[in-house]
Amino acid sequence: MSGRNQTAKASAATMLSGIALKKFQRPCTRPLRTAAMLAITRVSTAAERPLRLFGPDARVDGEAAVFSACDRLRRALPHFVVRELAPMISWLERERRMDSKLPKPMPTEAGIVAFHGRCEAFYPADAVNASVAQQRQWYDALCAAFDASSPAGLTRQDELLAGRIRVRRYRPAQIATETQVFYIHGGGFVVGSLDSHDAICAELAHGTGAEFVAIEYRLAPEHIWPAALEDCYAVLEALLAEGRPLVVAGDSAGGNLAAGVALKAKAVGLSGIVGQVLIYPLLGGDLASGSFVEMAEAPGLSTADVAYYRGILQAPPDELFAHPLKAGDFAGLPPAYISAAHFDPLRDDARQYAARLIEAGVDVTFREEPQMIHAWLRARHMSPGAREGFAHLVHGLARLVGSA
Repeated sequence: MSGRNQTAKASAATMLSGIALKKFQRPCTRPLRTAAMLAITRVSTAAERPLRLFGPDARVDGEAAVFSACDRLRRALPHFVVRELAPMISWLERERRMDSKLPKPMPTEAGIVAFHGRCEAFYPADAVNASVAQQRQWYDALCAAFDASSPAGLTRQDELLAGRIRVRRYRPAQIATETQVFYIHGGGFVVGSLDSHDAICAELAHGTGAEFVAIEYRLAPEHIWPAALEDCYAVLEALLAEGRPLVVAGDSAGGNLAAGVALKAKAVGLSGIVGQVLIYPLLGGDLASGSFVEMAEAPGLSTADVAYYRGILQAPPDELFAHPLKAGDFAGLPPAYISAAHFDPLRDDARQYAARLIEAGVDVTFREEPQMIHAWLRARHMSPGAREGFAHLVHGLARLVGSA
């Protein structure tokens, strides 16, 4: 590593590990210093440019500065896996709440609170600190626990599209439209499969009277960006080649991929997408502002988790298909149904994307579920709010496929 790089590395380490949190009027304690040093020391010795996390005259203003520094580190090093940043952000938010006496964000609806408790029994809040293999084992168990009986008369068929990508086709007993729905599952790009969202896809297909096609795309960290997007786009092309209109849909990371393939299709002039459904999507918002700060320790998903998933995907920070909010032109994108959960750090991603689409003249239905948390789709059979949100989702999707 060059002398310039070593100096920059030492400077960044000193800044991060020595931040005086002005809100608290005391220096950082050992956990933050340790996490910061771990993050900085992961810098590749092959890097040829210095890390400028702060300018020489930058003001250090509490937790916002650290969130900003973490985001800049991720931008400076696209190859950097930010596992070490997650405990730093999480620790900082806990300290902030302890000092300001703010309660942890939590809905009041009994059903969704019970759902969250049941989820944590399978998938603990600090799951991102476990191995990927352990995360997948926990997630599979959680999904199995929330499985539901299949709608009467619905059939499934597994096959390969584009010669290599596993998909599952859902055909409801009564088909009310020729339009198909291409569903992309969530899971932070790290967990999830055809089975994890099987019951959700089956119920949506039944409720809308539309045939669904779900995908099992390649997961990180074994397959970093753009592997998942490439898989989804290959299936999109194969489905459009069948000559039927198509709605793309997805939740969380799947919402990111659904928005990404819609943007890519527009960029290359591929026609046939008649709608997009984005459910609590991850769209590339600023981790140092808005709901990423307000809901940093929301139940079900924290801002530290979002930082971890972004880092493990290793998508370039300027890649608009990976960060759809960065797109400069939204005109001509398909009509959208966008759903946000109020108690979710990703809430403002959904709000902002809906606003950008509306400003560009795109027909958008936006709904924010006031008592919901991330991943509320799984709570549809135990939470009144989730049940209502799911009913609105079915209606919004049915409108896009033409069966409403």
